[in-house]
Amino acid sequence: MLLGECSGQSARATIGDGQSARAAIGGGAGGEPVEPVEAVEPVEPVEALERVESGSCLCGTAAATSCLTISAMSTRLVRILGRTVRQQRESRALTQRQLADLAGVSQASVARIERGDRTPGLPLLESLLAAMNVQLTVAVEPLDAHLDAELAQLATRPVAELIDRLNLDRLLDRLGDLPNVVTGATAALLQGAPLPVEAPELAIRWRDSARLTRWLESAYGQRWNARWSEFGGLHLEPEEPGEHRWRTRYGEIRAVMCDELPATVEVRHGGRSYRVVPLVELDVTDPRTATLLRRYRERHPSRT
Repeated sequence: MLLGECSGQSARATIGDGQSARAAIGGGAGGEPVEPVEAVEPVEPVEALERVESGSCLCGTAAATSCLTISAMSTRLVRILGRTVRQQRESRALTQRQLADLAGVSQASVARIERGDRTPGLPLLESLLAAMNVQLTVAVEPLDAHLDAELAQLATRPVAELIDRLNLDRLLDRLGDLPNVVTGATAALLQGAPLPVEAPELAIRWRDSARLTRWLESAYGQRWNARWSEFGGLHLEPEEPGEHRWRTRYGEIRAVMCDELPATVEVRHGGRSYRVVPLVELDVTDPRTATLLRRYRERHPSRT
């Protein structure tokens, strides 16, 4: 099941040549004159890097002929690249501002890349790494080898530590009396199957959508914009197009919008109770979580 759905119910960037677009002087169809195309101001190199990364078209007009399509990277790869930039920067005791100045980009771009909120363009990524006297290399590994390694690492960590890392308790406290149920990989984690969890996953009823929207507004929420691979630029309301994924002052939240909340079991950790979707239900209704659970069980049969 995809996040944002319940049972029963490319990014594109173009690169211009930075020159003014020339308008056709001759006649159009039927011999009628063609209106001149408004000239586009040249783009500075640093600005070009940032606008390519954000997915905007540097040529700014359909008359441009020198354009290149850039596909969005996978979420996992974006996180790896952001973590790499941060680790290299911190190992050199550089601030984000200092690295940005060395690379000739904005501090905001560095921050978004390190958080994994933005898909970095290759020219920008190379500039950041070159400013630290390192370069990017490429290697391959068996498909999903990273997932097996992550499952093995998570199996060694206490569940309480993984819960704290998600800021789950703080988020649930801040949601107050908004009805919700923990679902997805988050529910599996709370039931002793430590699956990879990027953000808390909660089932929320459609009829509580307005309450959720008001809460998101009060929590300075920003919605995930899949087109640009960053948060912001979309309406908060779950009814509006887009993934049900928001970043708030209390951390990220992902919602599975349902007509009715699913049946639950109660689990306890650290003296706190959680209402979660049981594993047997996740196996049937949530394909993504079910796939992860099967992989976990194959590698840790004594723990399931």
